Amino acid sequence: MPTTMVDNTVIEDAVRAACRAPSLHNSQPWSWLLDGRRLQLFLDPSRVMSSDRSARQAVMSCGAALDHLRVAMAAAGWQCHIERFPDPGNPDHLASILFTAAASVTDQDRRWAEAIWTRHTDRLPFTGPADWHGVKTSLVAAIGDAPTQLDILPDDARPQLVYATRVAESLRLYDIPYQDDLHWWAAPFEAEEGIPLQRSGFGR
Repeated sequence: MPTTMVDNTVIEDAVRAACRAPSLHNSQPWSWLLDGRRLQLFLDPSRVMSSDRSARQAVMSCGAALDHLRVAMAAAGWQCHIERFPDPGNPDHLASILFTAAASVTDQDRRWAEAIWTRHTDRLPFTGPADWHGVKTSLVAAIGDAPTQLDILPDDARPQLVYATRVAESLRLYDIPYQDDLHWWAAPFEAEEGIPLQRSGFGR
């Protein structure tokens, strides 16, 4: 691999973009460490929600941040070489990233990076798309050769999904640790983290 060093400012900007990734209740359970030429991604156990007992959703949140980092670095002209779970003795060490110069930067790379800064979370219920076939085609085209897998349930499986969703919603309604987490992260005293009160369903 080429040994060209990345300017620290480029990495800092990419990490800043990565931290725009969605996370459970906006808990942002990640920690970054620049160690020489490699950037290390760790799970921050202190930011794992108590209702997320296995930390599964926290790790998924870190995965979203890692993908945002990859997108931001690609737009800056750098390719990420990601080693996942590099330390068998430390399950919180999620990834080690090395950077090499990309052959080119495409318009698609730039559009994806720009989208990071316009993304926002809408916690309202979704309505069905008017043209599902068109949406499906667009999703498949958008993924391209990205390290992403898209699974689409067949029509006859969707009633089961609806049922499972309603059961999960009912269980969450009486899940005290989950409700405590939700109220805590929707608290009004920290504007820069957590769910903004007016968007959480608890504010007026």
